[in-house]
Amino acid sequence: MRFKNETGRKVQVYGTDDHGTRRWHVIQVGGEMNLPQDRGLGLGLTPIGDNTAKIPLVREKATLPKVVSEAKGEFSMPKYDVKKPEPVKPSGDTTSESNFKEKQPAKVEPVLEPEEPVKEQVDWDALARIKGIGKKTLKDIKKVADTKEDLIEALEKNDVPLRDDVVVLLKNFYGVK
Repeated sequence: MRFKNETGRKVQVYGTDDHGTRRWHVIQVGGEMNLPQDRGLGLGLTPIGDNTAKIPLVREKATLPKVVSEAKGEFSMPKYDVKKPEPVKPSGDTTSESNFKEKQPAKVEPVLEPEEPVKEQVDWDALARIKGIGKKTLKDIKKVADTKEDLIEALEKNDVPLRDDVVVLLKNFYGVK
C-alpha cells in the first residue's frame, strides 16, 4: 500500500527496499513509500492512490483506523493531543527599581584570611643518604614530624623517641646543638 508523509516531521522506518535489502528508511515530509497497511497507518502516514495492492499485514491483530468513505479510500486517523510549550514571557525592564527589590540579593563570598605559610617538608632522600639511617628509621622519623620545622623543634627539645646515635646524626645534619 502506498503512503504519503503528511505528518509535518520526518518518519524513520526499518524495512526492505526495492532490492530486498533490509535497512532504515527516512520518509521526508511529503515523501512517499510502499508499506504494509498496518505499518503505514500506525506511523500516521496518509494512504494515497490505488490502495488495492496486496501487501501482507505485519501484525495479525493490528488496530486500524476507521474507514470514512470506502469508495474514496479515505481513512480517519486518531488525533493525538500534542501540547506546545508556552512561550517564555520576558521579565520586563531589568533596570527598574521594582525588579531590583524582587530579586534575591547577590551571594557574598566570605573573605578568606591568608593561610599560614607553607612549612618546608623534610627532605627524606637527603636523610636516607646519611650513613646509619635506613628505611625503618625513616619511618620512625616520619611518625615524629611531617615538616622540617617540627623535626628541628623536636630535636631541640630532645623529644625524639629514637636511638641516641640517630638523634646525634639528625642534630649534626640540621645543625642543632
